[in-house]
Amino acid sequence: MTFTYPKKRRRSFKFDRVVPFDFPREDEGLTGFVQGQKASDLEERVARALSNNNIRYQFRVFVPTQFSFPGQSKELDFMVFFGLIVQPLSVKGPVSHSTSAQIQDDFARENLLNPVFAQGGALPLRSLFWWQLETQEDADKAIRDLF
Repeated sequence: MTFTYPKKRRRSFKFDRVVPFDFPREDEGLTGFVQGQKASDLEERVARALSNNNIRYQFRVFVPTQFSFPGQSKELDFMVFFGLIVQPLSVKGPVSHSTSAQIQDDFARENLLNPVFAQGGALPLRSLFWWQLETQEDADKAIRDLF
């Protein structure tokens, strides 16, 4: 009886991250800045959509929570002011908000921030995801649907 080497089995990799295929787009004229601060393309599209609809907002707001040490506030993407309504808004991209662990982190973050918003008279945190903001038209529609 001769010895035969066992064949190596290929491992199948499981990915729990869903990243959309990015087609080359025409130049939208994005600058990478909103209110003088660096911004992602998604954040800039949301800012333009808010401006196009004459909705006031503040970009990159720092919110202290009950469990924050001094100087360790949570960062919020947008604080939107629509009449008497104050709506915190978060933009979630495909890189840092798609795995199950990242989604759990986002959920814990929302549970820390929403009581602070409630005390200040603001609505609970709303999120816009990358698949809602692929083009400027998509961002405009998402903002119109929210407000």
